[in-house]
Amino acid sequence: MSAPAFVIESTLKPSDIHAIHVLGRFDRQSSSELFAAFKTAIADESREIEIDLGDVSYIDGSALGMMFTLRDKARAAGKKVCVVY
Repeated sequence: MSAPAFVIESTLKPSDIHAIHVLGRFDRQSSSELFAAFKTAIADESREIEIDLGDVSYIDGSALGMMFTLRDKARAAGKKVCVVY
């Protein structure tokens, strides 16, 4: 059995950071899953959203564009976004 093409793991760390770990292919088809996780992170009590792309095997232009949209939404909510890899 092969690994899933795309997985989102979303957790609230004790340090008031909502961590979103992205695994696999990050493209137009999978971006809606990240958007749903991001909406949850914006609505919770965290002050920062950390997006971990360290296990992403592929990312396309539409996914990158969505990352900028998410950043703008977080800023409007008064939250900081950090991308790690």
